Amino acid sequence: MSETSHIRTLNDMRRKAPLHFLNRARNARFSAWVIKDAQSRSLAEAIVTTSYDGSPSIALHESFLREACVSLELILKAVIARKIEKQVVRIDAVPATHDLTLLWDKAELPGLNNEDQLTLVIGSKILYWVGRYPAPKDDRYFDENIKKEDALRDYEKFGSMRLYRPRDVTWEQFDRLFQSALSDFIAYYD
Repeated sequence: MSETSHIRTLNDMRRKAPLHFLNRARNARFSAWVIKDAQSRSLAEAIVTTSYDGSPSIALHESFLREACVSLELILKAVIARKIEKQVVRIDAVPATHDLTLLWDKAELPGLNNEDQLTLVIGSKILYWVGRYPAPKDDRYFDENIKKEDALRDYEKFGSMRLYRPRDVTWEQFDRLFQSALSDFIAYYD
């Protein structure tokens, strides 16, 4: 067997390995918590050491969001990989996507309320571009995302206008979804 085919075989195994996804999901969840926790600590030494002249709270929150969303993506892929192993889902490969809503559906997890669905939509947006780039690669993706968010938001009338409270992803919202997926993963692990 050539080195290239050996690597291909190893990578094929990793793309299907539930525990590989699970361990990476747990690592990202841990990192998200540490970053969230760092927001409450004195960052003076880190600011001086790195010559940082931006807003530490914004930088840490953006980092928290990226890690939390990566963690959600990975735990959902772990559930899918495990269910593929157990032959209890109708797909034969873990989807190569950052779309958390699609992954939740492919994992065949319980239905979600609007708030949790909105968390997944916002999380997908963070994974695709908000967490990494100043703008999406294609404006159509931005427009599609706005439509998904609008369908899930609670609007209030304010005179002739419709307003909504801007929504972010908190630790509690993220972790509730993570724990739900983890419970499902564990249920299929014997």
